[in-house]
Amino acid sequence: MKPGALFFLIFVVAYMGFELYAVEKTRYRMEPEFIYLDHVRSEEAATLCDKDVSQWQDRFAQNFAYAKGRAEAVVASSEATSAPELAALAVDAKQDVARIIGEKGCKDTEVWRMLRRYELLAKRNPPIALEAQTAQ
Repeated sequence: MKPGALFFLIFVVAYMGFELYAVEKTRYRMEPEFIYLDHVRSEEAATLCDKDVSQWQDRFAQNFAYAKGRAEAVVASSEATSAPELAALAVDAKQDVARIIGEKGCKDTEVWRMLRRYELLAKRNPPIALEAQTAQ
């Protein structure tokens, strides 16, 4: 085998290994529970910091309902967790945001990211309607 071909083969294998590693490390971000709690944190930060969200509030509410429905559907279909645990996680997330804002204030970069995340989540279009998903 030529040295160039061998180098290319090693490069491709290393690159694919890195990509698989990155996907596995960030897979939790695609879970419905994580997305729902991200909505909860963002909404709590916007509420506690008195951010003017009037232009995004309706869209955020629609996306929040969609994320909550997906998370509840996943929780209901799994044997390991139950719906009250999802509610407890939401309460914990709200308390965590309140603690961060109490300690660092609304000008902190972590809080700013949550506030910015509110806007991004409001601008997102759900892939399909929740009614269409449950009908299948």
